[in-house]
Amino acid sequence: MVAGGLSADGWSSRAGVSYFALLLHTILANGKLLTIQLAVFKKTEQSASSLNVEVRRILGEWGFEDCLENPLSGRIRTFTTDTTNVMPAMTRLLGFRWIPCFAHLLNLVVKDGLKVVFGWFLLLLHLELHDLFYISAFAKSSWLNPPV
Repeated sequence: MVAGGLSADGWSSRAGVSYFALLLHTILANGKLLTIQLAVFKKTEQSASSLNVEVRRILGEWGFEDCLENPLSGRIRTFTTDTTNVMPAMTRLLGFRWIPCFAHLLNLVVKDGLKVVFGWFLLLLHLELHDLFYISAFAKSSWLNPPV
């Protein structure tokens, strides 16, 4: 491996158990992409410092101690995560260059956009129903009491 990047994600199961996954991404000499799952573990603490300790331990087990000594000149230079406060802080503690995950950002934008669209939809539905009932009442009154 000439150079690569790390990515990580944390999530909670339906039972409320928190997990953390650490992946290594690299391009091999033949040009093929390679992703290796370095670890998946249960998170006992949701802090940047505790994740920093775990990631350092895992990288050490995989023989990447040199990357921790001088992250920006080592074989691993970047760390891609979601944008929660903990992940960028953990990346800063490790010394890697942090890259926000595009998929997570897109998900946040779409969720917010759908809230706005749904809000407008409800407003328009309310106005349409209001007009429908108002016009219907007026039409019914006009039909029952036609002007002379």
